[in-house]
Amino acid sequence: MLDEIPEGKAQRHLIYLVKGGLMNFHIRSPLVETTQLYRYMTFNQFVSLVEQRKFYLTRIQNWEDTWELPSFSIPTKIETGEITYDSKMGEKYLYGSCWTRLGESDAMWRIYAPQRDGIMIKTTVKKFETLEQLSNGYISTVYYYNDLLDGLGKTLSDRDFRRPYSLGLIKREAFSHENEVRFLYYDNPIAKLAEKLENDPTLDLSQPDEYPDYVYSSFNPIDFIEGITIDPRAEEWLVNTIMMYSKRAGFKINPQKSKLYSKDVYGETGYHFVRRTL
Repeated sequence: MLDEIPEGKAQRHLIYLVKGGLMNFHIRSPLVETTQLYRYMTFNQFVSLVEQRKFYLTRIQNWEDTWELPSFSIPTKIETGEITYDSKMGEKYLYGSCWTRLGESDAMWRIYAPQRDGIMIKTTVKKFETLEQLSNGYISTVYYYNDLLDGLGKTLSDRDFRRPYSLGLIKREAFSHENEVRFLYYDNPIAKLAEKLENDPTLDLSQPDEYPDYVYSSFNPIDFIEGITIDPRAEEWLVNTIMMYSKRAGFKINPQKSKLYSKDVYGETGYHFVRRTL
């Protein structure tokens, strides 16, 4: 996962608002509208998400894993024998937001909230369709591969693995513990150019395109978020702070502290031994 959630105004980054009508939204099987999805983050990131009311998607090419969009790293040999590295199928226009189907994971808490101040938000697949400022959207599980050739082959052989999204949905097996789901947006360069020309017919087309680090759509976090779980390692003062903040922010749901490390095994399971006299 590890697509960064911007905190504050992110003034050092180039950001722009995605414009458009009702989103052309596609859900790839086995996901369905009612599939529950989760995202782990720090409390600071949660506050930023709620206060800014912006759903951010980050440019996949800038993600930490250098094997994301592997086609960028695979050279093309042209007829003259020259080796070039370039975008082959529009990969550089892909933006994404990472989620998981894991509603409870020790590894995820530790990776995404190393300071024990984590929040896990829950939503359902159908809620992504409410991001109406995005002109398109594709949500899918990630395909994990051991051999890159297998991963690239998957993007070609699976007819429902739609281009250009497919190259943003393969990842090495070493990351399979994340059970990742990605929501992707394709910043269509043709539509973008048409919009620019409509606004400015004298536009200098010789100037290179800008590829912002983030794109975003306004959204209502109160409606989008269906559940809030607090880090099982969080101290009680932080648990109380998160509960008070969520109420003040307008959430009707009550945040619950994860019971992952609960010592009350009997209370959690109801299991007990029976002693009998022989």
